[in-house]
Amino acid sequence: MDSRQKALAKFISRAFFYFHFFIYAGINALLIAVNRTTSPEIPWFILPLSVWGIFLFLHFGIHFFIESRTAREWRQAHLAKITPGPLEKDLPQRELKKRRAARLFFWLAFYFHLSVYLLVSLLLLSINKLLFAETFWLIPCAAWGLVVLIHYLLTFTGFAPQLEKWRAARIVRLNAELPLTRENIREATIFFGFQLVCQAHAVLFGLVIIFLFGLARINQQHSAGWLLYPFCGWGIILLAHWLVTWVIIRFSRTVR
Repeated sequence: MDSRQKALAKFISRAFFYFHFFIYAGINALLIAVNRTTSPEIPWFILPLSVWGIFLFLHFGIHFFIESRTAREWRQAHLAKITPGPLEKDLPQRELKKRRAARLFFWLAFYFHLSVYLLVSLLLLSINKLLFAETFWLIPCAAWGLVVLIHYLLTFTGFAPQLEKWRAARIVRLNAELPLTRENIREATIFFGFQLVCQAHAVLFGLVIIFLFGLARINQQHSAGWLLYPFCGWGIILLAHWLVTWVIIRFSRTVR
């Protein structure tokens, strides 16, 4: 893409953002006027104003920050700080560069996820205080918070030096007695990923069951028999997940 095409793409992107902003301002001004004239006792205009405002803010960040010179320099500086893991030291520079970029992408994806979670939680809290008396906003915020916690653990602790060594040892063990060639290590890494996903599934299962039990206790439901349905149903799926993972790894070892 030459400089003229880049300038045209930048102009179109900027024009689209301003078009988005003026549409947002115009429609929400109309909704505020309708709310004030028809039902001023219920400020329902806050809901579309806030939800759409979050997406407008994200659009602003993507357009004006990600492609800016400051953001590019920040990305290059952080890419240079990422050190290779125990199994990555002998890889070519091109492969190392791709892995560093992927790792930085995972970090940025988590921060984006956390920002959206905090904004939406603040929005739900505001709507709850203005429109309702019940604390219904706690349920989605707590459930989503568990997902954010798991996302954090997978993103940051998964790249810690201690876990890098542990992961390298597990991958080497999954490689069995085969030589440590690139193809064998790649296959063993895939099998390790299958195991890790199954373990993360089990952790998520336990956290959700604990959360549902705590929710039943908060709502003063003395009979929590309904918990057997998600526990048994999801437990069967988890057991099937574990069996499929075990069969895939054992069969691949037999074939190799």
